[in-house]
Amino acid sequence: MTNKRDAVEAGIIPYLACVLFLLIFHCSPGSEPYTFLLPESRNYLIIGDSLTERSDGFYLENLSPDPLTVYIRGVDGYDYRDWYLRMDQAFAGIPSPDRIITVLGSNDAARFSGQDFLDNVNQFHEAIRQRSSATVFYTQVPRSRYLPIQNGILSNNALLESNLPAESRLIDLDTPFETHLSTGGAPLYPQDDAIHPNRTGYTLMGTIILEALYRD
Repeated sequence: MTNKRDAVEAGIIPYLACVLFLLIFHCSPGSEPYTFLLPESRNYLIIGDSLTERSDGFYLENLSPDPLTVYIRGVDGYDYRDWYLRMDQAFAGIPSPDRIITVLGSNDAARFSGQDFLDNVNQFHEAIRQRSSATVFYTQVPRSRYLPIQNGILSNNALLESNLPAESRLIDLDTPFETHLSTGGAPLYPQDDAIHPNRTGYTLMGTIILEALYRD
């Protein structure tokens, strides 16, 4: 059962993140008001693994100051290879997306590295391009607190940055996580799960993703 404190936090965290988002992009000293470039229909498709499956869409619909619709395609255990082999599953039953966001990498880190990883990313991208011309946002996922996969995530994140598929965008989720934790911020992971963030962590991820979407 959800207690009173959980209910309050559930309501106030997205609200505070949205307020912060608006202050940064509308009220920065000496800056001009930001020009929003989101497409009018604002249909977003998120493709990922369990990070996405458990994210509630990274709260994008609640965090955004403008209306948008998020379609979540997250499957526990999936990696880039799983998805390019099953890409029809990602697009089934949804309208044409305006933006596509991928949150993959934790499972890849335990299975693929080097050219194998890059080949999977490129085939994943080609599978998307066969179905959509929407801008694709790739993410450098947080390294997690699970030590066995941290080096793999960091290595693949670096490979992705230097070999990003053509005409796509990159969102760094790892650096803000590490900065937050190193400066004594609130915990981003529950005590019993070193890979999947808590609500605060997912809200931080959503805020970073939303910022990137507005800057595109």
